[in-house]
Amino acid sequence: MKRLFDISEHQHMYSQCSEEFEIKNILNKLPNLTKSVCEFGMDGKHLSNTFFLCEFHQFKGVFIEQNVDRFNRIPQIENIVKYNTKITNNLDTILSDSFIEKNFDILSIDIDNNDYHVWDSLKNYKPKVVIIEFNPFLPADFKYIYDEKEGIFSSSFISMCELAYSKGYMLYKQICGNLFFVDTIYKSNLNLLDFGDIYSAFIPYKKIRNGKKIPILKNIKLI
Repeated sequence: MKRLFDISEHQHMYSQCSEEFEIKNILNKLPNLTKSVCEFGMDGKHLSNTFFLCEFHQFKGVFIEQNVDRFNRIPQIENIVKYNTKITNNLDTILSDSFIEKNFDILSIDIDNNDYHVWDSLKNYKPKVVIIEFNPFLPADFKYIYDEKEGIFSSSFISMCELAYSKGYMLYKQICGNLFFVDTIYKSNLNLLDFGDIYSAFIPYKKIRNGKKIPILKNIKLI
C-alpha cells in the first residue's frame, strides 16, 4: 500500500498535542481512503486535528461550529463546507446535506460536553477513525456519561470506550484528552486494543488552565 504521508518530515500544525502526527500514521496504514473528514470543536484552524489535511493534502472537509466568531475564523477554501449550527443529535442530518461519504476517513469531536451523545446519535455514517474528547481527570474505570446537571465536562474513559466498542470500534491510542478509535475491520492494519486491554492506554494528566495546575482527581464523589 502506497504511503500517503512522509511522517519523517512531520511538523506540528494546529492541533493541541500534535494529533496530526498520529493521524498521518493511521491514514498511512488504512486502505481505500475517501480523503474526506468532519470536525467540530475547533477555533478557526486553531486546535483543529484535521484542517491541515484539507489545506495541504487535498482532503475534503465538513467543519461545524455553533459560535459565530469561531465559525468565521475557519478559512473558506474550495474543498471544505462550513455549517454554523448547534450539534445535538442531528449530525446525521447535517452530514446528509454535505458531500461526505458514508465511510469517510475521520470524525473529530471536541465540544467539552455532550461528545458522547453526539457520537451515539450518529447512525447513518461510519467513519474509519473517530477522535473524541473525554474527561481524563476521572479515574479510568469510573463510569460517567456527560450530564449537564452534574457540571462535569465530557464523559469518562470507560464510558467512552464502552460506547466505541458497542459501535464496532477499537481503541488505538490516547493523546492528551483525546481518544483515537478505529473501525474494527482495520485491526490487521493497526495495533488496536481488545476491550480487556484498554486500560493500558489510559494516561491521567495534569492540565493547565489560566496559569494554574489542576491536579489529577483521585477520589471523586458525584452527587
